[in-house]
Amino acid sequence: MLVIRWYGGIQLGTGGLARAYGGGANKCLQQAERLPLIQRSSFQLECSFSELALVKLRLAEVNGLLESENFTATGVQMAIAIGPEHVDTLQRQLADLSRGRIVLHKATTE
Repeated sequence: MLVIRWYGGIQLGTGGLARAYGGGANKCLQQAERLPLIQRSSFQLECSFSELALVKLRLAEVNGLLESENFTATGVQMAIAIGPEHVDTLQRQLADLSRGRIVLHKATTE
């Protein structure tokens, strides 16, 4: 959160500044929409161009996120994030649609 106060010529002092910034932050938090936090794990995969649309469809069905995609001469490298409860389902679906060519690889963190 970022609170900006344009100086208007009134000296507030440290207590006044703290109240002004705290009040601005409080109003933002009170009015903000609350969203649930969803735990996701990151994976990498490669698919052919012809499989890309189906991979994205299957990813959307499990509420997955496409973090990045890199087009190469032979296909597409993708970084995705999905909930742990959907890993087995998505892996099975991707293997079925690609005859076993698409495999999810756990992303490594550096």
